[in-house]
Amino acid sequence: MYVKMELEGKEVSAAVDVIPPQKLRRARVLLGLTQVEAGRALGHVRPETVSRWEGRSSAKVRPLHARTARYLIEIARMLRDVAPTDEDRRRFLNSPQPDLRGKTPRQVMLEDPPFGARQVYDLLGRILHGVPS
Repeated sequence: MYVKMELEGKEVSAAVDVIPPQKLRRARVLLGLTQVEAGRALGHVRPETVSRWEGRSSAKVRPLHARTARYLIEIARMLRDVAPTDEDRRRFLNSPQPDLRGKTPRQVMLEDPPFGARQVYDLLGRILHGVPS
């Protein structure tokens, strides 16, 4: 989807995508991320922007941020299957994983945005499907 916006007095078109804010908020909470951390994982989005996205009925965001938000939503969904309790999820997110070069999933999501979310998504997919590393 493209929207018209004004930039430096000129009208331009920008690509945007829609994400479900309720799902983003639930995923952020389940992953134990603050709005600041979620913004970092999404690719250095300001926390005010994350708050605005979560407060709307539908959030229009840039395609790169929307793709990463969908990865975070899917990570949260898959994590419920891999680690059913809050304690199990906390332990998984904060334990070094060989497939992530010895880093924790949380570190990878926060230190390598937006690609870190994809790496954690791929790791959980391998775990769920029983693919050895």
